[in-house]
This record gives sequence, structure tokens and C-alpha cells, in this order.
Amino acid sequence: MDQIELGYERLIQQFVTWAQTETDIRAAVIIGSRARVDHPADEWSDLDIIVFATNPEHYVASADWVENIGVPWLTFVERTPDGGWERRVLFAGGLTLTLQLTLPDLWRA
Repeated sequence: MDQIELGYERLIQQFVTWAQTETDIRAAVIIGSRARVDHPADEWSDLDIIVFATNPEHYVASADWVENIGVPWLTFVERTPDGGWERRVLFAGGLTLTLQLTLPDLWRA
């Protein structure tokens, strides 16, 4: 495993450790190229996570919590095509994380 892969594995573990302390986070799912099993993500692939939270606005309005996952160099939010929000974070070392923030009710069948 190369340094980038090790960095993303640590980032995932830091995210999980932090998310387990947040009472409004109901679930989180890794999606995109880092979730593929048929061929691995390349070194330029970011980490994409859908976060199901009862108060997603909290994670949009403030970025203070990002420091619980890693050392952020840059973070910003933007709208998703479906009208939701995502927070993008560039962490020290060049690792990037995209969190799509949504309400659990929006994903019920």
C-alpha cells in the first residue's frame, strides 16, 4: 500500500472515530471511486462520503468540526444537483474529502 492509500485509510478511520461521537449522524457511506472493488481508485481520486444526519445544516454552516478529522488547508460548501449540500475539504498532505450532507428521511424507500 502506498503513502496516498495509507493516508486515505487514516482519514477514513479519523472520520469514523469522529462520526461515532456525533449523535445526529445516523449513517455514512463511502461512494465513488474509493468504494469500487472492480478496479482501485487512482492516486488523484478523492474520498466521497454521503453523511445522513438529522441536522445536516450544522455541518454546512460551520467548518469547526472538520479539525476533528484532520488538518484542513481549505474547505468550502456548494450545492449538489439535487438541491442538497456538500462540503469539500482539502487536508494537509493533499488528501481531499467530499461529504454529501443529507437528511435520513430523504433516502427512505
